[in-house]
Amino acid sequence: MLNALRLLRAECLRVFGDVKNYWFNYLLGNINVFFMFFGLFFTFSKNQSTAVDKLLFLFGLMYWYFGTHAIDLVSLLMEEEIEQGTLEQLLMTRIPLAVSFGFRIAAQILFDLCKGLLVFAFCMWSFGIDFALVATMRFLLSTAVFFWSLVAMYGAGYIIAGFSLIYKQASSLASLSSSLILFFSGTTIEISAFPPTVQFLIQCFPFYWSNQAIGQILMGQTDSLAFCLFMLTLEFLVWLCGGVWVFHRCLNRVYRSGTTAGY
Repeated sequence: MLNALRLLRAECLRVFGDVKNYWFNYLLGNINVFFMFFGLFFTFSKNQSTAVDKLLFLFGLMYWYFGTHAIDLVSLLMEEEIEQGTLEQLLMTRIPLAVSFGFRIAAQILFDLCKGLLVFAFCMWSFGIDFALVATMRFLLSTAVFFWSLVAMYGAGYIIAGFSLIYKQASSLASLSSSLILFFSGTTIEISAFPPTVQFLIQCFPFYWSNQAIGQILMGQTDSLAFCLFMLTLEFLVWLCGGVWVFHRCLNRVYRSGTTAGY
């Protein structure tokens, strides 16, 4: 336990230390995210007049941005280790590779939380959302569901990282997730507008049930909230555990082929 905390602390110092060195780049990045959210808000939410509707849309935008980042983070870490030739060094340590990346992910989540709070606050102000909503239990529960489902997306990141082990570069799959989450989570386009087959496929992703659960919590409609949370829990386990399983399968294949040092 103590070693785990030390590893997490070391990763946090590395991630947060980058802000000190590259603060100008991070500042411009946050400004870019704000204007991107600003444009998307006035493009897709013209008919959303209530503060709760606007807050739900903002949750969807935050999930799109950080969910895409969650998926591509693990694959980018893997491709970086392969490109720099340090993957074999990681494989020789006593800590499993998936666990080693897990500490980096945990540190990145804490960093994204700090960064997201600033962007979230600016968006609430610019969208005209009452800050009093933040002090409600509904908002706190919605935030918990948000991060709960966000962690599941790291399972998809492990799958892409496994493909990166085999094919050396597979980050384009992570780029595909950006369009999937933005247009097929119910944030910008109503799910009912899609054909039944597409609706069924959308329900196989945790971002759908996250959006449904957060919407019911914020609007006080708890008719099917328990079912949404059950499906979210099920898909959380499937995506996270399944992602790590696929990652290890790909790692075993690389071991057998002897291509861990290849790039």
